[in-house]
Amino acid sequence: MRTIALALMATAAIALMGCASNTERVTGNAWGIPKDLPDNPNPNKRYCKKYVEPTYRMVPKLCKVDAGGMKSECITVMKTTAEEVCVQPSTTRTVQGCDVRCEKTAVQVKPGGNRWEKDCNGCWQYVYRAPEYKWCDKTRQEEGIKFCYDTPAEYKTVVTSTPVQRTRKTYVPPKYEVKWVKEVYTPGHCEWVEGDGCGKTCDTRGAKNYTTKRVRSRNCPAPKALDCGCPKTN
Repeated sequence: MRTIALALMATAAIALMGCASNTERVTGNAWGIPKDLPDNPNPNKRYCKKYVEPTYRMVPKLCKVDAGGMKSECITVMKTTAEEVCVQPSTTRTVQGCDVRCEKTAVQVKPGGNRWEKDCNGCWQYVYRAPEYKWCDKTRQEEGIKFCYDTPAEYKTVVTSTPVQRTRKTYVPPKYEVKWVKEVYTPGHCEWVEGDGCGKTCDTRGAKNYTTKRVRSRNCPAPKALDCGCPKTN
C-alpha cells in the first residue's frame, strides 16, 4: 500500500510540473517604468532621456505691412453759389399834360333823333333828324392831366465759385508683402539616447512589484486526488 501511495504522489508532481511550465509572469508599473522606452533595448547599453533642440526652417509668408482702413484727408473743392443781382433799379416818372384854354364852345340848339313830323299836306312821317349846334362865345380852362408810371428793376443771375477746404474719408485697402520668416520644423522634444552601459543599476524586484501566478494550460490534465482510486485496506 505504501508503494501505491508513492506512485500516486509522483504522478501528481509530474502533472504539476507540466502546468508550471506554462506560467506567465505579471509585472506591475509600481516601479515607475516609463511607457516610451525602446521596445527592443540592448541589454549592454544604457538609455538616458535627453532634450533635443527644435529645428527651424525659413519659409515664405504673406505678411500684412499696412492695416489700411478709413483715412481722412483734406481736399480743396470749389463751392458754387448763384444769386440774383440788381443791375438797374426801378424808376418812377411823372407826366404833366398842358393846360387847355378854349374861347368858344359848341352849343346844341336842336337835339337829334327820330321823331314824327307833319308835312305840308297834313301827313305825318317818322324821320331821323341830326342834332344842330352853333358856336357861342365862352371861355373854358382845362388843366393838364398829371400821371406817373414806374419802370421795374432789372436783375440777372450771377454765379460765383470760391475754393473751400473739406475733409474726405476714403477706404485704403491693406498692403501685404511676402517675407521669409523662421518656422519651427521639428519641435523640441525629449527622447531616449543610447549610451555606454557603464552605470550600475539596482535590482528592484520584490514581492510587491514582481508577482508570478500560475495558470493551467489547456493541455495540462487536472491532477487527481491522492486518495482517488486507492484500494481499501483492512
